[in-house]
Amino acid sequence: MKDSRVSQDEWADQLTETETRNVYAVVRGQAVVLMSVTESWSAGSDGQRIVDSSVHGYSYSKTRVVNQYNEKGQLIGATGTTAGEQNSEVWTDIDQNGTIDPGVDVLEDQSSVSAGKNYYVVIGGAAQLVASETETYGARREGDGSFVAITDTGAHGYSKTLSYVTHTYNQLGQLMGAEGGTITEQNSEVWTDTNRDGKIEEGVDAVVDQSTRSQTLNSYAVILGQAVVVKSETTTYGATVENGVFKEVKDKGSHGYIKSFATIEYDFNARGQLIGAVGQTYSESNNEVFSLERDNDGVVVGDDNRNGLLDDGEVWSKTIRVDQSTVSEIINDYHVIQGQAVVGKSVTKSRSAILDPSDAFLVITPRGHGYNYSETTVEYDFNAEGQLTGALGRSVGQSNNQVLTPQRNAGVVNGDTLINDRKDDGEQWISEFVSQPTLSEGETTYTVMAGQAVVLESRTRIWAGVGWGHVHENRTSGRPWLQFFRHAGAKRVQHERATDWSVRTSGRQNEQRCADAPSGQQRGDCWRHDRKRFVG
Repeated sequence: MKDSRVSQDEWADQLTETETRNVYAVVRGQAVVLMSVTESWSAGSDGQRIVDSSVHGYSYSKTRVVNQYNEKGQLIGATGTTAGEQNSEVWTDIDQNGTIDPGVDVLEDQSSVSAGKNYYVVIGGAAQLVASETETYGARREGDGSFVAITDTGAHGYSKTLSYVTHTYNQLGQLMGAEGGTITEQNSEVWTDTNRDGKIEEGVDAVVDQSTRSQTLNSYAVILGQAVVVKSETTTYGATVENGVFKEVKDKGSHGYIKSFATIEYDFNARGQLIGAVGQTYSESNNEVFSLERDNDGVVVGDDNRNGLLDDGEVWSKTIRVDQSTVSEIINDYHVIQGQAVVGKSVTKSRSAILDPSDAFLVITPRGHGYNYSETTVEYDFNAEGQLTGALGRSVGQSNNQVLTPQRNAGVVNGDTLINDRKDDGEQWISEFVSQPTLSEGETTYTVMAGQAVVLESRTRIWAGVGWGHVHENRTSGRPWLQFFRHAGAKRVQHERATDWSVRTSGRQNEQRCADAPSGQQRGDCWRHDRKRFVG
C-alpha cells in the first residue's frame, strides 16, 4: 500500500474568511455597539470562501452578540448565540480493492449542525466570554444544500454532543485558565444474521441498535492568550435507548456490557500550533454466550461416565448462559494533518477475563481454560487533506483451552481392556483435562467505507499444539493450518481452509504423520511422544 501519510513537520495553511457587521447606538454622544453579527466561512486554497455545502471542508458559523449598557453608556452585560454547519467528504471504496481510486470510488458527505449560547462578564469595560454551551447533531444534506439535524435517537447515524467550556480571567481581563468537556450519545443500526446462514437478507435478518454514551473532561493550557486542550479523558459505556433516552449499561455481568476509558495528550509549540499527540484506551466488555452446564470438575452435568460423549441413556443438562469477558488496552500514535490530530498507528492488546464476585475483571492466566491473548497493530494512511485512504493491520495471538480426553498410560487408554483404542461395551474409560494451546499470526487489509476503515481481507495462520507450551516452543510442531476470509462490507463471502496434520516428535528431526498412522495404537504413540515434551 502506498504510504500517503503526511509528516507532522509539513505545515499547511488553514484559511478562514470572516465578516462582521455591527449595529450602533449613540449614548451621551458616544457610539456604542448594540449588536455584533460575525459570519465565518472556511476558505479554499485559492483564498475564496467555500459556499458550496457539498464541498469537502465546508464550514460556516454565525455568532450574534447583544450588549447591554447603563444610562451612562457603560457596558454592563452581554449575551450571545452561535449556529454552525459543516461538511466533510469521506471516501468509500466502492470496488473494495483496498485502495482509493478516483473515478471509481466515491466521496460521501459527513455533516453536522450546531447551535449554542455564550455568556459574558464585563471586566475593565470589555465583555469577556466566561461560559459557552453548544449542541451538535449529525445531519443530512438536502437537495437544496441545506442541512437537517438527525434528532431521532433510534435512527442510524444519530449523534448528539453537548459541549461546555468555562473561562477564568484576572482583574485585567487576561485569560488565565479554562475547563470543559462533552457529553455524547450515538446510535448505529447494525445487521444481525438471525438465521445464521452467513448472509444478510432483508426481511429475514434484523437490524439492531448499537448505542453508546460518553463523557469527556478536558484540561486546558493558555498559550498566547488562547485556551487549548492539552489533555482529554473520555469514559464511554454501551447504552440502551428507552423512549428516546440513553441509559448507560453499568452492570458488568449483563450481555453487551462495555466500558472504555480513553486519554489523549496533545503537544503544542510556542505559537499554540498543534504538533503531536499520543493516546491510550483501557476497555472491558462482557457478552453472555450459551454453554452446557458443568459441575465443579468441569464435567457436563448428566455425563454419568464422565467421558465427554453423549452416550445412550444419558440426559445432559440444558444449555446455560455464561459470561465471555475481555479486557483491552489500546495505544494510539497520532499524525497532525491540517491542524488536526488523526490516528496514524494503533496497537491493541486484548486478554480474556472472568468476572469475580467482587465485580472486578480478572485476566485468565496462560494455563487457564479460556485463556486468550491477541495483539493487533493497524497503520492508517491519509491524503494531504486528512482524509483516510487505507489501512493495513497485523496481529499475533495465543489461546488455551482445557479439553477432556481419554487418559493414557504408555499410549494405552486407561480402561481400554482390549487395547484396541476403541471403546467397547462394558469398558469404563478414564478421562482427564489437557491443555490445547494455539498460536496465530495474521494480516488484515482494510477498505474505506464512509470515512471508516473496515476489514476487506484477513489471512491468519494458526498452529495448534498438544499440551501446554507446544506452540510457543516450536511452530513446526502441532497441526498448522491456514484460514482465509474475504469480506464484502460486513459479510463473510468466502472461507477456505487447508490442513497439514504433520507432527514433529521429541528427539527426532523427521516428521511423523500421526493422523495417517495405520492403527490406533501407533497414532496414540505418536501423539504420546509429542505430549510428553510439552505437557505442564
